Amino acid sequence: MNTERARLSIARALASMLRDVGLEVVVRPSETATQIADLNAGRFDLALMQVPEVLEPHVLSWFFDSSRIPEDGQNGANRWRLRDDAVDAALERGRAAAERKARVAAYRVVQERLHDALPVIPLWQESKVAVVRRGVAFDVPRDGRLSTLAR
Repeated sequence: MNTERARLSIARALASMLRDVGLEVVVRPSETATQIADLNAGRFDLALMQVPEVLEPHVLSWFFDSSRIPEDGQNGANRWRLRDDAVDAALERGRAAAERKARVAAYRVVQERLHDALPVIPLWQESKVAVVRRGVAFDVPRDGRLSTLAR
């Protein structure tokens, strides 16, 4: 986990909850480059990571396709080293499909397989809230990035 104060607080809260159920957790902050190197090498048991909002379902391939395991010089974020031929095939069908119905069917298979395999378990969901005065012409971005509010 990185050294950002909010992330440290979240990690400590999760560690405390896990201790309550009998798991000993050591919170070890590290700089981003070290954290990524440790994740890519598989040197972790539990990691606190922030992933982008999934606006395009094919981004899931970066995290779950077998060809995206970061080993032997391969780029990717499949750091849990999930190898699932059905997931790989469905991700490829979703990428290649032009029709919405076919894409939905392919990514539904991905969702079902990931649900069964549970390669990652989200322990924390960060909410972002935008309070906008009535009458102000502003649409809250779907990706949660509120930088457009700054003027």
